[in-house]
Amino acid sequence: MHPAFSVILFTVTSGMGYGILVFSALIALQSANPGGQLANTLLASTSIGLICVALGLISSTFHLANPKNAWRAFFRFRSSWLSREGVFAILSFPITILFIVSFYFVGFNNALLNSMAVILIAISLVTIYSSGMIYACLKTIRAWNSPLVPWNFILIGLLSGSLASLTIFNFFDKDLSIPIDVLLALATLILISKIIYYYFIGKPSGLSIKTATGLSARTVRLLHTGESSKNFSMREFGFDVSPAKVLILRYSSLIFMVIIPAYSLWSQELNFNALLAATLACFLGTILERWLFFAEAKHVVNLYYGREA
Repeated sequence: MHPAFSVILFTVTSGMGYGILVFSALIALQSANPGGQLANTLLASTSIGLICVALGLISSTFHLANPKNAWRAFFRFRSSWLSREGVFAILSFPITILFIVSFYFVGFNNALLNSMAVILIAISLVTIYSSGMIYACLKTIRAWNSPLVPWNFILIGLLSGSLASLTIFNFFDKDLSIPIDVLLALATLILISKIIYYYFIGKPSGLSIKTATGLSARTVRLLHTGESSKNFSMREFGFDVSPAKVLILRYSSLIFMVIIPAYSLWSQELNFNALLAATLACFLGTILERWLFFAEAKHVVNLYYGREA
């Protein structure tokens, strides 16, 4: 598939934003007796998370042929993961605002804050899951049609959002205790999940022009594609990238997205500069991972243009 930068930025930025919101809600839940300026720090983190989500949603509209018709997607909730993702994303804004009101004006360790934090965590995870299912539900694209896709979206969003949250919290409130083991576990799960995913998409698919046409002959050979130049389907649903480049980008994405942040968390003193470097490395690695996610995906329509390999 053609890796449109607007969609890449949308999935990466909104995923990080929801990860920040989840982490902020978890901190609010476990802060029964908060001290220092926790309320101000939470206000900063949730606001930045909401801004990331908004920027992601805005960037997604640049990929639409007719952005003015985007509102129509909200009316297909029962059948479309895109519609579900849009509805949950819009609902997350008032829920986040109510969450901010609950801890900033009402206080900590009360029923309102606890309920709003749980709802915010749930809708953030559901929204990321819906974003992943937009691609995972497409049976015509083998590399996407896997339960690993929404799982990876959630894990990567939580890791990038948690790193960004740690950077924000370290900047505003250095006395806050940070559950580093949770982030290291997230990084490990992402590494394992991505290795399994790359193994899955690397296996021979068994798809050919014979299976595409349904002909019963022993061998089926494509004589002519019927096109003298690349058409829309060939440009949009098939992207040429060399295996060597794919391998380099796979290793690079895992190093920046997982290895560097995990090493920073495990071996270095957690100061603002180290956390900021880890967050930026994770963001860059996620950009590379998401570019590969689109570039390696091949639609079955490519079989009709002689691209069985």
